[in-house]
Amino acid sequence: MRSSTRHGRVRLVAIAAAPALVAISIVLAGWPSAQASSASPGARAARVRPAAIGNGWKLLAKQAPAHGGNLDILVALPHGSAWAFGEYGEVAPYTGHPIAEYWNGSAWSVGTLPADPHCGPIAAAGASSASNVWAVGINGCVLRLVGSTWKVAKDWTTVGQFTGITVLSPANVWVFGGTAAPAGKPGFGTWHYNGKTWQQVTGLGGDVQTASAASASDIWAVGVVTVGTSTSTFLEHYNGSTWQRVSGVSRPISVLAAKQVWAVAGATASGELERMTSAGHWTAVAVPGKVFPTLAATDDDGGIWLTSWDHETLSGTVTNLAMHLSSAGKWTITALTSGAAGLELSRIPGTTSMLALGQSGTDAVLYGNGKA
Repeated sequence: MRSSTRHGRVRLVAIAAAPALVAISIVLAGWPSAQASSASPGARAARVRPAAIGNGWKLLAKQAPAHGGNLDILVALPHGSAWAFGEYGEVAPYTGHPIAEYWNGSAWSVGTLPADPHCGPIAAAGASSASNVWAVGINGCVLRLVGSTWKVAKDWTTVGQFTGITVLSPANVWVFGGTAAPAGKPGFGTWHYNGKTWQQVTGLGGDVQTASAASASDIWAVGVVTVGTSTSTFLEHYNGSTWQRVSGVSRPISVLAAKQVWAVAGATASGELERMTSAGHWTAVAVPGKVFPTLAATDDDGGIWLTSWDHETLSGTVTNLAMHLSSAGKWTITALTSGAAGLELSRIPGTTSMLALGQSGTDAVLYGNGKA
């Protein structure tokens, strides 16, 4: 299962157990400033010669998305292909139209999404295989790729917002809209699709903002509750039949979970990365630098990937970082892009290779690390 979210970027991904952490070392590489020229809008076959950046990262493509929009959701698929999602034509927050583009490993092509007034920008996307890709519009639609055609799987016509999606199979899909949704709108709550019908989850589990699954009976989530002007977050776990709250982490903002559970808590520059031990206790793991990390993906080799932006640049240009913590405890940090658009990471299934999606001016930039 692979998933990606926007608007708050709470991230949950399955990960295998990792050995105990040891000494930390850091390698820092800069991002390219003029290694490739921008492709003209609409020239979808344009790409660049792979350019080495550092720490194994290469620039794969740089060009403007369709319709002058932006892409900020990335779902990597087998053999190095991927879907990227975003929006265009936004005149106010969350009012834009959804867009999707497909990366075949060497070039982008524009996907045709159905006209649906209830979608809005894509809030999250996920896949369990190359033929089972889903996306959820922040304002109330679920889209599904059927063959080579995107279709509306469900519409919500009331006012609300979605924040996440988790795809386990064609007959097991969760969509989430926590009560503290962006832009002051109420969340749609939690819904589950069993291959035939959609059912809303009430009570505990109905306030999930986003989640992902190690399996159908092992789902971890960040829940959000707003009472008056006060908003609180907490961890939740689904065991296949019921949702339960998990104690031990204060103010979680992202979690990465399976046999080894990781969480980032709080909103300060201290990192606040925590790991659950085999005994079920939480232990702090130091994060180098003054950064704001979000858990992104496993590396399929006992380590984890995070994205972050550099706290040192709060008063100037924001530097977006790809951060890797190996199973041996070594940190490798690579600056890939700059600007407020952020950075998306997604691992290519069945490999240790990664794709990263960022923005440079009006261009979307795609990076690769490792072999597909």
